[in-house]
Amino acid sequence: MTRDEPLPYIRYRERYGLGRRIGGFADSLNERMWLIQLGMGIGFLPKPIVESSSFASVLWPLLPDEEVPICSVYLMANGHAARSAPAQLLLDTALAHLQEAAK
Repeated sequence: MTRDEPLPYIRYRERYGLGRRIGGFADSLNERMWLIQLGMGIGFLPKPIVESSSFASVLWPLLPDEEVPICSVYLMANGHAARSAPAQLLLDTALAHLQEAAK
């Protein structure tokens, strides 16, 4: 889990008794995917990010789409600055997902 876990995720975990024993904290998506792959536990991850990552073949959703918790995500980026490869991948994936959802 992250140290700044969104309130809807906290409520979801509490409702279903998840996370009573916390296996670890990871503040980046890559760290979370890596810890989950190592067997540290389960975690909330954006499905489009997992699907476009190197972890796509080893991680999978535990819940059907209609039962997953939903949380607003605010993505901000400097339009004039160079980005690292992971930051650019996140931005490209988010924009592609938003464009697909708008169709």
